[in-house]
Amino acid sequence: MWPGRSRRGMRGRGNMGLMLLLIQLCQAGFDNIPPVTLGTIALNVGVFLGFVHKFLNLPFPYPMQVCAGVAQVWKRRDYWRMIEASFHHADDWHLYYNMISFLWKGRSLERKIGSKRFLYMIAVFSVLVNYVMLWLNYGAANVFRDGSYINQCAIGFSGVVFAVKVVTTQLMEPGTVLMLGFIPVNSRLSCWFELILIQVLVPNASFTGHLAGILVGLAYVKGPLKRIMEWPLLVFGRSNRRYVGPSYSGRARKSPSRNYESYTGGMDEDEQLRRATEESLQENNVERIYPDLSQEFESPSAPPDDSQPPPYGWNIPDINHDELRRRRLERYT
Repeated sequence: MWPGRSRRGMRGRGNMGLMLLLIQLCQAGFDNIPPVTLGTIALNVGVFLGFVHKFLNLPFPYPMQVCAGVAQVWKRRDYWRMIEASFHHADDWHLYYNMISFLWKGRSLERKIGSKRFLYMIAVFSVLVNYVMLWLNYGAANVFRDGSYINQCAIGFSGVVFAVKVVTTQLMEPGTVLMLGFIPVNSRLSCWFELILIQVLVPNASFTGHLAGILVGLAYVKGPLKRIMEWPLLVFGRSNRRYVGPSYSGRARKSPSRNYESYTGGMDEDEQLRRATEESLQENNVERIYPDLSQEFESPSAPPDDSQPPPYGWNIPDINHDELRRRRLERYT
């Protein structure tokens, strides 16, 4: 639902809501706004100003031509309204309040779950909220025997904002927020108080549209919606990992940009391991049994230190140092 104002009358009032929205975005800092959140705001503003329709070479519609309702979508089979209704607003103030609310909620949630997942969430929520709203209107018309619910028609991004708010508050630590600046409310229940508060302050607002947003958000955090949405990501992610994973032939792939022959000397992995093990054992045995051989090799003129006892646990026979030096030289030549 929206206030009864035409788009022409709205354009002639100076678009104060757009000016305030631009000021708020500048104060927040464009570099501090994640890309999907900023892009979603830009898309809504572009649709409101007609830039998107001009780019697509489409006539600019009036609210009644794009709003979503049971009579408009199901009876007339105009299913495109399920998508388009979310991104149209009745006037600049309607756009301002929705985008300011989405700015703070979207910025927090996008940083928590990532831009790609958040973009996927916004795309699904934009359609699913309107779909749930139509079923709520249809159910209310049958329960209350009131045909006005069939003819109700709503536009705006507020339903998606409510769904994002529910997901955001569920991911945060539970706490207390102040409604209207002085009413303490549990943060995870604030969406219900906000639903009632908006309906009291703005009776012309779409109650079922906002309620649909809350129900979609709860279905994501409490119900099966998250698993359903994650299923395509898991399927395609598993497929991609299987494709780019290691070869199943059991042979490692060599990178064409590196020449491993210069590092291995033409030996395969088993030969390299055997050669390295033999050299390591030879060096360790020599150093443990004859720790003074390295010093004698580096400085042949230095006399041996006979006063140093052999290492603990070894019974080394008395060997001529000249003979040891000769064996050492033969080993390394």
